[in-house]
Amino acid sequence: MSIQALEIALSGIDASQTGLDATSENLANASTPGYISQTADFAPVGGGPGPVGSGTEVQAVELDTNPALQLLAQSTAGQAGSASALASVLQAAEGVFTDFPAAPTGAASSSTATGNGLQANLSALWSAFATLANSPGNLASYTAVVGAAQSTVDTLHSMASGLSSAAQGAQSQLADLVNQVNQQLGELANLNEEILAAGAAQGGTNALTEQQVGLANTLASELGATNSTDAQGAMTLSVGGTVLVSGGSAQLLAVAGSGPSTQLTVGGSALTVPSGQAAGLLQAITSELPAWQSALDNVAQALATDVNNQLSAGVYWSPPGSASATSSPGTAMFQASSGGAVTASNIEVSPSVVANPGEIAAGSSASNGPLDGSNAQAVADLASSSTGPDALYQALVGQAGSATQAALSNQSVTSQAASSAADGASAAEGVNTNAQLTNLLQYQQMFSASAKVIGTAATMFNSLLAEVQ
Repeated sequence: MSIQALEIALSGIDASQTGLDATSENLANASTPGYISQTADFAPVGGGPGPVGSGTEVQAVELDTNPALQLLAQSTAGQAGSASALASVLQAAEGVFTDFPAAPTGAASSSTATGNGLQANLSALWSAFATLANSPGNLASYTAVVGAAQSTVDTLHSMASGLSSAAQGAQSQLADLVNQVNQQLGELANLNEEILAAGAAQGGTNALTEQQVGLANTLASELGATNSTDAQGAMTLSVGGTVLVSGGSAQLLAVAGSGPSTQLTVGGSALTVPSGQAAGLLQAITSELPAWQSALDNVAQALATDVNNQLSAGVYWSPPGSASATSSPGTAMFQASSGGAVTASNIEVSPSVVANPGEIAAGSSASNGPLDGSNAQAVADLASSSTGPDALYQALVGQAGSATQAALSNQSVTSQAASSAADGASAAEGVNTNAQLTNLLQYQQMFSASAKVIGTAATMFNSLLAEVQ
């Protein structure tokens, strides 16, 4: 047995010790969230003085990553993040429609009005006009119409404010998310620098690489980010084809515009966000909530247009119920407080009608006399108009309910898919205790066998020395 045998045996001890260290680290982190198990890669050492070789060495301690499963987990996490953010915003915004209770996930929206929301207020307004039609000589009937109209206007204001608050809340969430993302992008760039400085050949970068993967997974959930890693271990991260992190540099995001014009930008250019929480928030801010707000404005416009047109076609008598009352052409009941087009947020009852309820044109024409309530009845009949405010509001409720239920359903499906993909990646990359115990036994045997070789060689050398002496 030669000196070479001692060197080979020593290399076995060194290599088995590295394997034992890696196994020990794995077992110690078996329950650590996000931990990726490590494996010592062995290779024979050639170039010895004889034909046998020079033993073994650990080329590297590699992380047991599975790129395909990581990609699937990140992709599904992005989809789940988008669906969750959108569902959360829409479910909160749907609360402005207090007439129609939200249906459980997967069920149809309720068609029965309850409470004191807009539908109830519209019904009360038409009922007040019907009462006026039956008692056009009673001033209290006119006052009741004005009160019902004011309640309807107040409800429209409240709903418009609620939708606006929901949009502003989503905008604030987006701004907070961007601040968080920018911090993470900077952290990822710093990790790249640390890994490049350490150098893959020197080892000790596995913990840094795990942090890389953790940040990449988080950014996939937030932005739908994708990534790739070069031979030196530096990660490049992109969103929608735009590189945000490369080497030690990172580009930061910004929120530009508001409402329907909101977008994320990088260096002044718009960023396409394919999925993630940011995509869900952007969809709510730029598409869903503006559509609901526009539909609510259409309800207010239909109310003002239909009622005003009908009242303007009639006459009112002043003072109501008086034998000496005189007739005048009907006037508008609703107007925009700020001028221009009527919206849900600016509609108001005409101050002149509030001051003089008797100006409501209950009669169809002067020839019918002061006790004619046919025009008031015509206004009441607007409740059944297929293009009137009631029909438009019910369509809006259906639109909002369908969008919310679809978002909740998508949230459930994508959440389950993301959870399944994450579990798959964790099972493949995490610590398999049974496998590690098997490795532990293997490395122990390797260590013991190598030590036995050294002991045997020492005995042989001692015997040889004794013979020589």
